[in-house]
Amino acid sequence: MRAETLAIEEISPKLGACALFHASAVNDFFPFDIVETLGRRVLIDVTLGDSTCVLNNFGRFIAEALGMQLYVLFIKPDFTKCQLVSCSRKRMVQMHPLS
Repeated sequence: MRAETLAIEEISPKLGACALFHASAVNDFFPFDIVETLGRRVLIDVTLGDSTCVLNNFGRFIAEALGMQLYVLFIKPDFTKCQLVSCSRKRMVQMHPLS
């Protein structure tokens, strides 16, 4: 929950986004954590670490059905760096400092 709170309170404003709905605060079983406006409404899955399996992520199917983009916000477990990545792109990512 700390990672999602950090994403909503600190990271999203730096990206120019605003959180509309903190889904994981309502139910841990949502396949994404945040619904945000980032130019348009998007779904964001927040994860601690440097990788996640987005190909099998049910959130991706929900995003496609709703016509929304799904992003993964990777946050290092020590909370020093983060990277927001679109699930539609298959590429290597570089972590950026949170400062």
